[in-house]
Amino acid sequence: VRRSIGFLSASTGLYARLTPRETLRFFGSLYGLADEALDERVEATLRLFGVTEYADRPNDRLSTGMKQRAKLAQALVHSPELVVLDEPTNGLDPSGREEMLALVRRLSSELGIAVLLSSHVLEDVTRTCDAVVVLREGRVVTAGRRGRGDGSGGGRSMCASARAACPPVQVGSCASEPRFFPCRDDRALHR
Repeated sequence: VRRSIGFLSASTGLYARLTPRETLRFFGSLYGLADEALDERVEATLRLFGVTEYADRPNDRLSTGMKQRAKLAQALVHSPELVVLDEPTNGLDPSGREEMLALVRRLSSELGIAVLLSSHVLEDVTRTCDAVVVLREGRVVTAGRRGRGDGSGGGRSMCASARAACPPVQVGSCASEPRFFPCRDDRALHR
């Protein structure tokens, strides 16, 4: 099961003294990649996430955006079927945020990787995900699917979890994102 899942945590950092290339080699080897297959996968992942230019710079000398890209590459070096992304745009400036969201969309649309995105930023969720589950205090507030053709997931369903996204909810309304889907009473989801 572990080989089929990748994980990017908002709180987990990179080993400061390692470079992105060394980090990918280390994590790729943990997932059973070796020799030429490991080298090829590391280089392909560095290129895919635009980290090649910084691949030999120590992680502690990377910008926040480059660290996030390196962490995403680390989560995907072993080609998982599912990747869990916890706040992937955390700490990024507007252009870095746009780049990260574009990378997340590519995971699903071009690479066929299922994505579970956890974020409190509803704009990121609505622009990136095909299916959404909104949680408040650990309980489902609402769930829904987006229509196709919006450029978000490219046919491979993506799920999202937005924590504390809605205030206490009245059935049929969600002030934080009314155009996306209506909130509903979560009791029906727990029968």
